[in-house]
Amino acid sequence: MKSLGVYLNQEQLLPLERTCAVLAEVCGCPLSEATLEQAVTECAAQLAPVEAAIKQGVTAAAVAHFDETGVHLNGKTEWLHVACTALLTYYAIHAKRGQHAMTAIGILTHFLGRAVHDGLASYQAFVHCLHALCNAHHLRELTFVEEQLGSSGPATSSTCLGRCSTRRRLPRAPASLPSPRGTAGLPASGTTHSSRWG
Repeated sequence: MKSLGVYLNQEQLLPLERTCAVLAEVCGCPLSEATLEQAVTECAAQLAPVEAAIKQGVTAAAVAHFDETGVHLNGKTEWLHVACTALLTYYAIHAKRGQHAMTAIGILTHFLGRAVHDGLASYQAFVHCLHALCNAHHLRELTFVEEQLGSSGPATSSTCLGRCSTRRRLPRAPASLPSPRGTAGLPASGTTHSSRWG
């Protein structure tokens, strides 16, 4: 029952109180919020080796995508950082958005591949890897210029970016599953991002 509670709380995003109510009403198994919190903590501890393998796999990738977005936790804004390849995704929450957070998370500090990201200046502090600007961000900015400023040039640029991306896609690496004992099962890359600038 604890596993179902963890799933409802963490994957389906039901608050603790509602998760416990569902378990009591549907399954006839009342569970306290404290017991559910303990089950979530135990699950996180069991998944720590998998999380470490994912982090190491993203760090070792030839190409990885990075982004961050604000989230509200306990009444204040924190930052959800993501680092991913086509097969692996690593999330981290940090109080800061920029270089301090990226250094603390520890992927970009050791990343030697091509980092694909938006135009946030903090990424440029990591000089040991190559950088590419994310075409999704380019397209979003071109759409803004076209829709808000009434310019027709961005439509042509958007079409050109789409064609270039389609022609330059890299083949995906063969799929393999993370190994909690290390990264032997993780591919070094597997992205389909088209950028080859440096």
